Amino acid sequence: RASKLIRTEMLRACAKLLKRSIFDGKACDADMLDQTVHFLLTNEDPQLQAIACEFIEAIAHEFATSWRSSNLGISFDFHVRARHSFEFLLLIPKLINHKH
Repeated sequence: RASKLIRTEMLRACAKLLKRSIFDGKACDADMLDQTVHFLLTNEDPQLQAIACEFIEAIAHEFATSWRSSNLGISFDFHVRARHSFEFLLLIPKLINHKH
């Protein structure tokens, strides 16, 4: 139980780091993130698949929640810009590329 809680908190921290670094090309490699999540999702190990799903959930939660609930000390403007950048520069291109 404790290890699942620790894993959940680590994945939430990674999602926060992703959000925080969305405008720094060096801080988050979108292709590496995509490859890692894809590897985890397609792995035969159900625990690795669960980790990938938890990470996707943490990312979605971080970008979907109100900026006021974040303890990162970011402005509303930053939250909105980060969310739009994530959606239009990272998420949508990945969805389009995976369809082909």
